[in-house]
Amino acid sequence: MKLKKKFTIKQISLIVVLVFLLVLLFLPVWFSLVVSFTSSIASLKGGLYFWPKVFSMEGYGILFNSINYLRPLFNSAFVTIVGTCSHVIFCSLAAYTLIQARVPGIKWITVFILITMAVPQQVLMIPTYLLYKDLGLINTYASLMIYSVVQGFSILLMHSYFKGIPKDLAESARIDGAREWQIYWKIYVPMGIPGLVTIFMLDAVSRWNNYTAALLFITKPELYTVQLTLKTLVGATEQASSNFIIAPNTQMAAVVVGLLPLVILYVFLQKFVLKGTNAGAVKE
Repeated sequence: MKLKKKFTIKQISLIVVLVFLLVLLFLPVWFSLVVSFTSSIASLKGGLYFWPKVFSMEGYGILFNSINYLRPLFNSAFVTIVGTCSHVIFCSLAAYTLIQARVPGIKWITVFILITMAVPQQVLMIPTYLLYKDLGLINTYASLMIYSVVQGFSILLMHSYFKGIPKDLAESARIDGAREWQIYWKIYVPMGIPGLVTIFMLDAVSRWNNYTAALLFITKPELYTVQLTLKTLVGATEQASSNFIIAPNTQMAAVVVGLLPLVILYVFLQKFVLKGTNAGAVKE
C-alpha cells in the first residue's frame, strides 16, 4: 500500500513562494520571446500579451540583415572566451599557490585577497580607465579581456576546492620527480574540473553581460559588444525620427539572441557548476 505524503502548511507556503518567484523570473524572458516573434506593426502598439499578436520573423530578419548583429555577437564571444579562459588559468594558479604551506606570508596574502573583495568596482573605474588610456588599451579587445581577469572570489573558491584534494598525491608525485607545474596540470586540474567549470561559468556570464566596462573602454561601433548594441537599439528608438524607427520586435529579438549563448552554456555545464559550488562551500 502506498502512503500518501502529507504536506505541512510551511511546505505548501514555501512551494507557493518558489513558484511565484519562478514566474516573476521567467515572465520577462517569455514576454521578450513573444514580442520577438510578433510583426513590427503589432509590436509598436504596445501592451502586455503572452502570445504573438501576429506571428512574424521580421524582427530577426532586420536584426541580422539591416543591423548586422553578428559583429557584436562575435565581439562578445571573442572577449568572453579569451578573457574567461585567462581568468580560470590565473585564478587556479593563484589558488594552487595558496595551498602551499611552505610559501612565506601565505596568510597575509589571503587577507589581502579578502580586502580586494570588499572594494567596490565602481571605485576603481576612473583609475582603471586612466591606466588603460596610458597603456593604449582604449578601443581594443584587450581592455575587456584583462578587465577583472583575476578576482578574489574565484581564487578563494578554487583554494577551498584544491584543499580538498589529498596532499599525498602531490607528495608522491614530488618523490617521483614531478615539477610543480606538472603536479598542478596533471593532478589538481583534472581533479578540480567541477570547481574550474564553476568559475568559468560565473566569469563567462559576468563578461558577456558586462555593460559598464564596454561603455567605459569602447567607443568604436565596430568593437561594440552585445550589451552596447542593445543600448544603441533602445537609444535609436528613443531618438528616432518619423522616417526611421527600430520596432520592439527587433529589440526583443536582439535580447533573445543575446541570451541564447548563456542558456546553451548553462545547459551543458550545470552539472559541474552545482557540484563545484557545493564542494567549494563545504570543503575547508
